[in-house]
Amino acid sequence: MANINLWLGVAVTVEAIASRGTAKTITAITKANPGVVTSTSHGYTNGNYLILPSIAGMKELNGRLVRVANVTANTWEIEGVDTTSFGTFSSGTSLLATMTKAASTFVDVNASGGEAADVPTETIHDTIAKPIPGLKSALKYDMSSIWDPADACLIECKLADDTLSYRGLLFGFSTGAKAGCVAYTSAPLAPTGSTGEKVVTPVGFKLLGPMTTWST
Repeated sequence: MANINLWLGVAVTVEAIASRGTAKTITAITKANPGVVTSTSHGYTNGNYLILPSIAGMKELNGRLVRVANVTANTWEIEGVDTTSFGTFSSGTSLLATMTKAASTFVDVNASGGEAADVPTETIHDTIAKPIPGLKSALKYDMSSIWDPADACLIECKLADDTLSYRGLLFGFSTGAKAGCVAYTSAPLAPTGSTGEKVVTPVGFKLLGPMTTWST
């Protein structure tokens, strides 16, 4: 039977921008399961979360949150990511993401987007449409949060909103499963709600790249 994950006891953490590492140059990424990254004297350790902000060639990794495994002095594995069928890497960088701003105020989670546009390929000789997948819309999470202007996670999200900058975002479920991404944040900290109910505020995350998942 499959593991059933519930929206109960979920840990949500946002990257602390003040602790973000400096960019490390990537010189190679293999097409393998998992992909192996070459980055001279990277300094990472197993379990580190990294943002890949600018990966050329292997576009499937661009704007993605990844986790480090099996480090050596000059290489590390992209844990859980099979790059065998990805594009050919040409250049890129990585950033250490410190996931320490723990959320304690979110009350619901709604995902939208991620659908591919239809690109028509039919000719006048066809009698039925033959669309192929085109550009995908950005995946987005819209959340409602208890309004607490002293909450450290909301403060970080507001800073990201004010500066139009992205953050790492990580969901941790009680089964041990995790899902992470890199996203621009919308967090105006504007209080809203109804008479007699708790004051809430909207928080949004618009992803730069694909979601990455791990079983533990």
